[in-house]
Amino acid sequence: MARQFLYQNDADKILLRTRLAAATFTLLLALIVFLGTKEMFGTGAAFIALTLLVFDPNLLAHGALVTTDAALSCFMFASVYAFYRLRESSHQSGG
Repeated sequence: MARQFLYQNDADKILLRTRLAAATFTLLLALIVFLGTKEMFGTGAAFIALTLLVFDPNLLAHGALVTTDAALSCFMFASVYAFYRLRESSHQSGG
């Protein structure tokens, strides 16, 4: 049924939009990794983390495909980074 839906409509348009959404998550992951690592460990470590991320074979192979890998990685790292910021803000306020 999914194949029928896809190819009865404009398949190229649908696939382009979904691949752009998946690629956006990959780019957002790179941005969050860089900014989070910069805040936690400094600029040098942020560039090393970003370099390791962009040359990761899994992201190179699956970053623009319509899978949940990039989105899951993005939101998982964003959750860890948000928890770090929460801990740091409560630690600085004396809580």
